[in-house]
Amino acid sequence: MFERFIKISKQKRSSKILQIIASHNKSAHVKSDMILKVNSFTWMVNSQTDPKTKYTIEKNNLPCSDCVLRCEYCEICVHMFKCSCMDNIIYLNICKHIHAIAKLDVLIVQSLSNVNTSNTDEIDKLRREILNNRETNSIDLHKEINNKMESMLGLRHLQRSNIRYRKPT
Repeated sequence: MFERFIKISKQKRSSKILQIIASHNKSAHVKSDMILKVNSFTWMVNSQTDPKTKYTIEKNNLPCSDCVLRCEYCEICVHMFKCSCMDNIIYLNICKHIHAIAKLDVLIVQSLSNVNTSNTDEIDKLRREILNNRETNSIDLHKEINNKMESMLGLRHLQRSNIRYRKPT
């Protein structure tokens, strides 16, 4: 225990951190088609070796910012998820199944941000087009209103002049 504190204070990687990194690397073998999202906080992952075995991963809704037992790549700590596999239950390691879920979430967030960026570009383009059309339309509308007003004023002027020049009967 003291050895781990010394390593942490010296910023050396402890055996626990090395296990987390090893599990992170092993998670590359867990394919996305092996993962089934049950709900917002639960996933099922098929075993690579036994097709009948499925592992349940649950996300704990616990904020954990001070934990040193975390994966620097996935940005998760040992307290954020729990898995039904032996690596997580017995060794309290962030197993490859948890890493696979975390990586999948990171990919989804990245793809959503890419979609949002491209949507933002399209929205900006549409806004410019609408503003240009609105300016054009407002200029056309302004001209049309002026023409109608001139016509109305001209008619009114004619009506007034007809009233003035009308001979009494």
